Amino acid sequence: MESKKLFGRTPEKQIIDEHYTSKDSSLIAIIGRRRIGKTYLVRRTLENKIDFEMIGIQNGTQKEQLQNFQIALSKLSRSKTNIDPPKNWIDAFYMLQQYLIAKKGKKKKVIFLDEFPWINTPKSVFVEKFAHFWNSWASENNVLIILCGSA
Repeated sequence: MESKKLFGRTPEKQIIDEHYTSKDSSLIAIIGRRRIGKTYLVRRTLENKIDFEMIGIQNGTQKEQLQNFQIALSKLSRSKTNIDPPKNWIDAFYMLQQYLIAKKGKKKKVIFLDEFPWINTPKSVFVEKFAHFWNSWASENNVLIILCGSA
């Protein structure tokens, strides 16, 4: 099956590629109107290189977002045992950190959080815990985080 081609996004693709090949950790935010191809851009540019991907649930509760996180992590780890959903975002990011540490190889680890604004439910302190994950671990461990969201 022929893979789908990416047209007309050369500058954006170059930016993602540069950050992927960099020796430093990077955080990229991609924002824009709905249905303009933000997710498609990331998936086509980083085919088979994304280590963790989660898509936020529109109008989802914090509990649903955490369960969604757990499901995304379970699919990737191919664990035969069920992983309990994290109780909060500190636990969720710790689980993600441990998953990424356990992955073999020294290549850059890629985290793709799509529909990022939807994950930040009221009173969830998601953004604060994400910032802590970035500042305390990801920024120093050869990680590329890509955040997508609609304007």
